[in-house]
Amino acid sequence: MSPPALRLDPAGVLRLGADLRHAEVVLLGMHGYGGDQHELSGAADALPPDVALLLPRGPLTTPEGAAAWFPAGEPGSPTLAEADAAVVAVDVWLRGLGALPPVVPFGFSQGGAVALHLLRTHPDQFPAAGSLAGFTVDAVLPGDADVSRRSPPTVAVWDPDDDVVVPRAVARTHAWLVSHTRARCEPRAGMGHRVRADVLAGLCAGLVGAVAGVAVAGAEAGEVAHG
Repeated sequence: MSPPALRLDPAGVLRLGADLRHAEVVLLGMHGYGGDQHELSGAADALPPDVALLLPRGPLTTPEGAAAWFPAGEPGSPTLAEADAAVVAVDVWLRGLGALPPVVPFGFSQGGAVALHLLRTHPDQFPAAGSLAGFTVDAVLPGDADVSRRSPPTVAVWDPDDDVVVPRAVARTHAWLVSHTRARCEPRAGMGHRVRADVLAGLCAGLVGAVAGVAVAGAEAGEVAHG
Protein backbone atom coordinates (compact mmCIF):
# COMPACT_ATOMS: atom_id res chain seq x y z
CA MET A 1 0.00 0.00 0.00
CA SER A 2 1.42 3.39 -1.00
CA PRO A 3 1.91 6.01 1.71
CA PRO A 4 -0.47 8.99 1.60
CA ALA A 5 0.59 11.81 -0.70
CA LEU A 6 2.34 14.73 0.96
CA ARG A 7 0.58 18.07 0.97
CA LEU A 8 1.73 21.60 1.67
CA ASP A 9 -0.46 23.62 3.98
CA PRO A 10 -1.19 27.01 2.34
CA ALA A 11 -1.52 28.50 5.82
CA GLY A 12 2.09 27.52 6.48
CA VAL A 13 3.48 29.57 3.58
CA LEU A 14 5.27 32.80 4.45
CA ARG A 15 4.92 35.43 1.71
CA LEU A 16 7.44 38.26 1.61
CA GLY A 17 8.68 40.79 -0.92
CA ALA A 18 6.66 41.87 -3.91
CA ASP A 19 3.02 40.98 -4.42
CA LEU A 20 2.75 37.99 -6.75
CA ARG A 21 0.55 40.02 -9.07
CA HIS A 22 3.32 42.54 -9.70
CA ALA A 23 6.48 40.47 -9.29
CA GLU A 24 8.95 39.88 -12.11
CA VAL A 25 10.51 36.86 -10.38
CA VAL A 26 9.39 34.55 -7.58
CA LEU A 27 12.03 33.03 -5.32
CA LEU A 28 10.80 29.80 -3.76
CA GLY A 29 12.79 29.09 -0.59
CA MET A 30 12.73 25.77 1.26
CA HIS A 31 14.12 25.27 4.73
CA GLY A 32 16.20 22.40 6.05
CA TYR A 33 15.33 19.45 8.29
CA GLY A 34 14.10 20.69 11.64
CA GLY A 35 13.46 24.20 10.34
CA ASP A 36 10.30 25.99 9.29
CA GLN A 37 9.05 28.63 6.89
CA HIS A 38 10.86 31.39 8.82
CA GLU A 39 14.33 29.89 8.46
CA LEU A 40 15.11 31.67 5.17
CA SER A 41 13.08 34.82 5.79
CA GLY A 42 16.27 36.89 5.99
CA ALA A 43 16.49 36.54 2.22
CA ALA A 44 13.81 39.23 1.93
CA ASP A 45 16.01 41.94 3.43
CA ALA A 46 18.01 42.68 0.29
CA LEU A 47 15.66 41.65 -2.50
CA PRO A 48 14.80 44.07 -5.33
CA PRO A 49 11.25 45.48 -5.08
CA ASP A 50 9.98 43.39 -8.00
CA VAL A 51 10.94 40.01 -6.48
CA ALA A 52 8.47 37.93 -4.47
CA LEU A 53 9.61 35.42 -1.87
CA LEU A 54 7.54 32.34 -1.04
CA LEU A 55 8.62 30.24 1.94
CA PRO A 56 6.54 27.09 2.44
CA ARG A 57 6.67 24.88 5.50
CA GLY A 58 7.74 21.33 4.76
CA PRO A 59 4.94 18.75 4.71
CA LEU A 60 6.43 16.46 7.37
CA THR A 61 6.67 17.06 11.12
CA THR A 62 9.80 16.07 13.03
CA PRO A 63 9.63 14.45 16.49
CA GLU A 64 10.52 17.85 17.94
CA GLY A 65 7.56 19.51 16.20
CA ALA A 66 9.53 21.29 13.49
CA ALA A 67 9.21 20.58 9.76
CA ALA A 68 10.97 18.52 7.10
CA TRP A 69 10.73 17.59 3.42
CA PHE A 70 11.59 13.92 3.84
CA PRO A 71 12.35 11.64 6.78
CA ALA A 72 15.61 11.81 8.70
CA GLY A 73 18.22 9.38 7.46
CA GLU A 74 21.80 9.57 6.31
CA PRO A 75 22.17 13.31 5.53
CA GLY A 76 22.51 13.79 1.79
CA SER A 77 21.05 10.42 0.88
CA PRO A 78 17.24 10.54 0.61
CA THR A 79 15.58 7.88 -1.48
CA LEU A 80 14.27 8.80 -4.90
CA ALA A 81 10.73 8.09 -3.71
CA GLU A 82 11.14 10.49 -0.77
CA ALA A 83 12.46 13.28 -2.97
CA ASP A 84 9.77 12.66 -5.59
CA ALA A 85 7.04 12.89 -2.94
CA ALA A 86 8.34 16.28 -1.75
CA VAL A 87 8.54 17.60 -5.31
CA VAL A 88 5.00 16.47 -6.09
CA ALA A 89 3.73 18.30 -3.00
CA VAL A 90 5.48 21.52 -4.05
CA ASP A 91 4.35 21.18 -7.67
CA VAL A 92 0.69 20.63 -6.76
CA TRP A 93 0.74 23.66 -4.45
CA LEU A 94 2.44 25.86 -7.05
CA ARG A 95 -0.10 24.91 -9.71
CA GLY A 96 -2.84 25.92 -7.33
CA LEU A 97 -1.48 29.48 -7.28
CA GLY A 98 -2.33 29.98 -10.94
CA ALA A 99 -0.20 31.87 -13.46
CA LEU A 100 3.09 33.04 -11.98
CA PRO A 101 6.17 34.91 -13.18
CA PRO A 102 9.35 32.79 -13.42
CA VAL A 103 9.78 30.71 -10.26
CA VAL A 104 13.30 30.00 -9.00
CA PRO A 105 13.61 27.34 -6.28
CA PHE A 106 16.40 27.43 -3.72
CA GLY A 107 16.89 25.99 -0.29
CA PHE A 108 19.05 25.01 2.64
CA SER A 109 20.13 21.39 3.21
CA GLN A 110 17.02 19.26 2.57
CA GLY A 111 15.44 22.33 1.00
CA GLY A 112 18.37 22.64 -1.39
CA ALA A 113 17.85 19.01 -2.34
CA VAL A 114 14.18 19.72 -3.09
CA ALA A 115 15.13 22.79 -5.15
CA LEU A 116 17.57 20.82 -7.30
CA HIS A 117 15.11 17.93 -7.60
CA LEU A 118 12.45 20.35 -8.83
CA LEU A 119 14.86 21.52 -11.53
CA ARG A 120 15.68 17.95 -12.52
CA THR A 121 12.05 16.82 -12.51
CA HIS A 122 10.56 19.85 -14.28
CA PRO A 123 13.40 21.46 -16.25
CA ASP A 124 10.94 23.34 -18.43
CA GLN A 125 9.32 25.09 -15.46
CA PHE A 126 12.28 26.51 -13.56
CA PRO A 127 14.86 28.82 -15.19
CA ALA A 128 17.43 28.45 -12.39
CA ALA A 129 17.94 26.93 -8.94
CA GLY A 130 20.05 27.46 -5.86
CA SER A 131 21.40 25.30 -3.06
CA LEU A 132 22.87 26.26 0.30
CA ALA A 133 24.54 23.17 1.79
CA GLY A 134 22.13 21.05 -0.26
CA PHE A 135 22.60 17.96 -2.39
CA THR A 136 21.27 15.96 -5.31
CA VAL A 137 19.46 12.65 -5.12
CA ASP A 138 21.69 9.74 -6.09
CA ALA A 139 19.82 8.71 -9.25
CA VAL A 140 19.69 9.39 -12.96
CA LEU A 141 16.42 11.15 -13.75
CA PRO A 142 14.57 11.34 -17.09
CA GLY A 143 14.80 15.13 -16.93
CA ASP A 144 18.60 15.22 -16.56
CA ALA A 145 19.19 15.17 -20.32
CA ASP A 146 16.83 18.12 -20.75
CA VAL A 147 18.60 20.00 -17.97
CA SER A 148 21.89 19.48 -19.80
CA ARG A 149 20.38 20.71 -23.04
CA ARG A 150 18.97 23.83 -21.42
CA SER A 151 22.01 24.38 -19.17
CA PRO A 152 20.21 26.60 -16.66
CA PRO A 153 22.18 28.77 -14.24
CA THR A 154 22.59 27.42 -10.72
CA VAL A 155 24.21 28.81 -7.59
CA ALA A 156 25.56 26.41 -4.98
CA VAL A 157 27.28 27.31 -1.72
CA TRP A 158 28.64 24.78 0.76
CA ASP A 159 31.37 24.24 3.33
CA PRO A 160 33.94 21.69 2.07
CA ASP A 161 34.16 20.47 5.66
CA ASP A 162 30.39 20.27 6.18
CA ASP A 163 29.95 17.97 9.19
CA VAL A 164 26.35 16.99 8.39
CA VAL A 165 26.04 16.11 4.69
CA VAL A 166 28.20 13.08 3.93
CA PRO A 167 31.23 13.81 1.70
CA ARG A 168 30.14 11.55 -1.16
CA ALA A 169 26.86 13.49 -1.40
CA VAL A 170 28.80 16.77 -1.60
CA ALA A 171 31.05 15.35 -4.34
CA ARG A 172 28.08 13.88 -6.23
CA THR A 173 26.21 17.19 -6.13
CA HIS A 174 29.16 19.23 -7.37
CA ALA A 175 29.77 16.78 -10.21
CA TRP A 176 26.13 16.89 -11.31
CA LEU A 177 25.95 20.68 -11.18
CA VAL A 178 29.05 21.30 -13.28
CA SER A 179 28.10 18.63 -15.84
CA HIS A 180 24.45 19.66 -16.29
CA THR A 181 24.17 23.38 -15.52
CA ARG A 182 25.97 26.68 -15.76
CA ALA A 183 27.01 26.34 -12.16
CA ARG A 184 28.37 29.05 -9.93
CA CYS A 185 29.93 26.95 -7.18
CA GLU A 186 31.12 28.72 -4.06
CA PRO A 187 32.82 26.58 -1.41
CA ARG A 188 32.89 28.52 1.86
CA ALA A 189 35.36 27.17 4.40
CA GLY A 190 34.22 27.68 7.96
CA MET A 191 30.56 28.28 7.11
CA GLY A 192 29.45 25.04 8.70
CA HIS A 193 26.04 23.53 8.11
CA ARG A 194 23.93 26.57 8.81
CA VAL A 195 22.17 29.52 7.22
CA ARG A 196 24.46 32.52 7.27
CA ALA A 197 22.77 35.82 6.44
CA ASP A 198 25.45 37.16 4.10
CA VAL A 199 25.73 33.88 2.23
CA LEU A 200 21.95 33.63 1.86
CA ALA A 201 21.77 37.19 0.53
CA GLY A 202 24.54 36.51 -1.97
CA LEU A 203 22.92 33.29 -3.18
CA CYS A 204 19.58 35.02 -3.76
CA ALA A 205 21.21 37.98 -5.50
CA GLY A 206 23.05 35.56 -7.77
CA LEU A 207 19.82 33.78 -8.67
CA VAL A 208 17.95 37.01 -9.42
CA GLY A 209 20.83 38.21 -11.58
CA ALA A 210 21.02 34.87 -13.39
CA VAL A 211 17.32 34.92 -14.24
CA ALA A 212 17.63 38.48 -15.51
CA GLY A 213 20.50 37.32 -17.71
CA VAL A 214 18.41 34.47 -19.09
CA ALA A 215 15.59 36.88 -19.91
CA VAL A 216 17.95 39.27 -21.70
CA ALA A 217 19.54 36.44 -23.68
CA GLY A 218 16.10 35.19 -24.69
CA ALA A 219 15.01 38.64 -25.82
CA GLU A 220 18.21 39.13 -27.84
CA ALA A 221 17.77 35.73 -29.47
CA GLY A 222 14.22 36.71 -30.45
CA GLU A 223 15.45 39.95 -31.95
CA VAL A 224 18.06 38.09 -34.00
CA ALA A 225 15.49 35.56 -35.18
CA HIS A 226 13.18 38.35 -36.36
CA GLY A 227 15.89 40.73 -37.50
